[in-house]
Amino acid sequence: TAAVRLAVGLDLAATSLAFSAVAEWWLGYPEKARMLCIQAVNGARERGDVYGQVFAYAVGASVLFFLRSEEATQDEWAEQCRRLCLQHGFSMWPAYGDVFQGQVTVARGGPDAASGIERMRSAIAGWRAVGMVVGTGSLVVVLADSCLAIAARDHANGDGSPAAEEA
Repeated sequence: TAAVRLAVGLDLAATSLAFSAVAEWWLGYPEKARMLCIQAVNGARERGDVYGQVFAYAVGASVLFFLRSEEATQDEWAEQCRRLCLQHGFSMWPAYGDVFQGQVTVARGGPDAASGIERMRSAIAGWRAVGMVVGTGSLVVVLADSCLAIAARDHANGDGSPAAEEA
């Protein structure tokens, strides 16, 4: 409501829906989680709440679509997060977009995998540079998962490539 937004300085609807989406995922309801993410972004857009959109794209959507292994949607929503941040001056959330886009680069394989790792590392450093501590662990887990994916792929291919050694 408008009164709550005035009291706390932001619209809690998108934030609540995004966190609820992640919770629903962990409770075993992936489709409900997906719908809550979409509702968070669409509702924030309808209310003109740009920060709510960014938050929903970053926390709800990017994390959820990573967990669901929906690379195309993850990439699209991470890019929306980054674009809105750059347009509206939200300095901390572009890191989420970069980490999740870097993860998509790694997941797709190929010679660009190392650039995906570097993008994630740089984004995490940027996240911490703006004073963020909360959320760092989640981003590092995505980076670690991506490093392991490269190493597993390279091992399966009998490849001692520099990407695996860097990871």
